[in-house]
Amino acid sequence: MLGRRGLRALGRSIIRVRCFHGSAVFRSDLSSQRLDVEGYLQQRERGWRSTIEQPSVVARAIEVRLRPPGGNDGGAAVAGRPRIDVIAGATTPFEIAKSISGKLAKTTAVARVDGQLWDVSRPLETDCELELLPLDSPEGRQVFWHSSAHVLGLALEEVFPGAMLDDGPPLADGGFFYDVELPGGQAITTADLALIEAKMKEIVKAKHGFERREVSRECAREMFTGNRYKTAVLDRLPGDESITLYRCGELVDLCLGPHLPHTGLIQAFTLLKLSAVHWGGQLQYPAGHAQTPQLQRVHGIAFPKAKQLKEWTVLQEEAARRDHRRIGTQQKLWFFHPNSPGNAIFLPHGTRIRNRLIDFLKKAYFERGFDEVFFVYFPTQLLRLPPTFPSRLPRWDLSCPAV
Repeated sequence: MLGRRGLRALGRSIIRVRCFHGSAVFRSDLSSQRLDVEGYLQQRERGWRSTIEQPSVVARAIEVRLRPPGGNDGGAAVAGRPRIDVIAGATTPFEIAKSISGKLAKTTAVARVDGQLWDVSRPLETDCELELLPLDSPEGRQVFWHSSAHVLGLALEEVFPGAMLDDGPPLADGGFFYDVELPGGQAITTADLALIEAKMKEIVKAKHGFERREVSRECAREMFTGNRYKTAVLDRLPGDESITLYRCGELVDLCLGPHLPHTGLIQAFTLLKLSAVHWGGQLQYPAGHAQTPQLQRVHGIAFPKAKQLKEWTVLQEEAARRDHRRIGTQQKLWFFHPNSPGNAIFLPHGTRIRNRLIDFLKKAYFERGFDEVFFVYFPTQLLRLPPTFPSRLPRWDLSCPAV
């Protein structure tokens, strides 16, 4: 497993990075000013390149206990090699997967090291239990969509010079998004989605790797001085929490990771829609800004294969045809009004159906010994009134057993 390269690595140590601060690298007088976008990108790039190597883990032989992953084709092969000796600071989970099976290496999206998700390209540091998680695992899908979000972020910066990125996470129920603010009040239109997708295809074809670095808080703040959203994230992080950055192409972002080995694994994707959001769900700027920031959210979905995207699209079309909101509106059971989003206004036929359902539920409650009570509910958040009742009343929160 070690080979010549591994033996040579015994004399090396893995590195973490710290930023070199000085007038040649950063301009401290910019810390309280909003940089122009070109200056911000240059600042961010200088910060990334101005790192110096710092030994953190001495290269030595370590033992890795392999845990067979659920649902991975390489599970049997992993089970046949329960323990393996590697080099700390040199051997990565990807190299271990490749030594077991080429197919296993291709299908592994992320590793789990002693219970912590870990980049497959990140060297191991100590004796550990290692699990290689495939693309079709829950963790693998989340990492896949997270990496897809970074591809979208890079495309946004390249298609819209001056774009200021905020957050770009994966979604628990599938897909990803990125929040972005364009300069001068510009807005992304649906016609622009094709341009963004074309740029994303270029990024995927380039097979950009995801490079991880740990930096000091001061270094990160210097790098992201020109982006108020990123500095606000730094302000919210606990003082003792380490700061990690990831680079994909020209995009450098604050990120916990982990990520895919490279962008080439994201073979099929599409951008779904645009929406408007307020920064951080709040109606105010970060400290020092008086205006209300409204960002645009670009939503997307991605898969490792085009066939999977096609199947997902068919399922979405079928779900749209069965959408009760559309069907109920067509059957004149209810309608929706822009002044009351999400609140169905029942028409006579819809009200009759609703009343029949309520009568059915009341009967089921009475048959099971429940009594009916009534009190007036005030929407306190809208009316800004103090709560009339405690949030939890004795036994009133008990639901009826399944009928």
